[in-house]
Amino acid sequence: MIDKQEGVLSKTAVLQCTAYQASGAFTYFGILRSIFWGCLAVILLGAVYGYWMYYLYSLFSVLLPPIYGRAIGLVVSHTARAAQIRSSWIGPAVGALVGLVATYTGWVFWVLAWSGHELFTPISDYGLSACFVEIMQDGIWYFDLFKVKGSSLGLLWSLELCFVVTGAWFGGGFYADEPFCESCHKWSADNWESPKLDGAVCLDTKRFKTKLANDPEAALLSFSEADGNTCESLAQIKVKACPTCQGFYALGLTVKDCHLDDDGKKTSTLKVLATNLMISPEFFQNLKGAYSKSETR
Repeated sequence: MIDKQEGVLSKTAVLQCTAYQASGAFTYFGILRSIFWGCLAVILLGAVYGYWMYYLYSLFSVLLPPIYGRAIGLVVSHTARAAQIRSSWIGPAVGALVGLVATYTGWVFWVLAWSGHELFTPISDYGLSACFVEIMQDGIWYFDLFKVKGSSLGLLWSLELCFVVTGAWFGGGFYADEPFCESCHKWSADNWESPKLDGAVCLDTKRFKTKLANDPEAALLSFSEADGNTCESLAQIKVKACPTCQGFYALGLTVKDCHLDDDGKKTSTLKVLATNLMISPEFFQNLKGAYSKSETR
């Protein structure tokens, strides 16, 4: 092996530069646990959502269905993480399932408000389906002089269902790609990050990604420290590791391109060039040695 002090990696270290692949492991108890906590969140958030959509309906309310679904999905995702579910599709699938329940629950509270809170009383003549039929016939909202009812109202409800379920699907996959140490049964944690680096070598994104794939050593050791905020492009390397054994390291690389328009206004664009790139301990030590001013957490 070549001396690490020279900033050169061994062939073994380079070959271990691969993208993280989740094992897909899960337990049925973990799935049930995610469904339970997701449904519990639905009861609480569904009441807020349903009453908001009825009493405080406005143009802003158009954004509520995906926000509502996303919130439900994040609860599912967090619970799936706690249950150590390493499958990339179970969290989103459970999120979508709970999203269906969330939509129905929101509608129940919405119709409850519409009925004057008489829907579930012993003397009520209403049933939930009967309420929906009556609302579709009579209409409920006005847009200018147009009253929304019939097929138009059904279309809006269908879109609402899609937005909630889609938001829950994406929210449920929030932790899907986070590296997991199968030896210690623990999720990775932030371990080290480089200082701000001059990202000029990344301006040609396509070429740099090709170099990163073919020769990760040369690509990741080609940066120099940024000179204040004068660089057109700033890069930063972050590494996660198992908090117990630190036997594996997952690297991420982000680049922020800065631009000045004709009016002198500064804008920036953030690009992710690498996510969860698995590197060997030798590779990690070389990175720390090359960027010695980095902070270790």
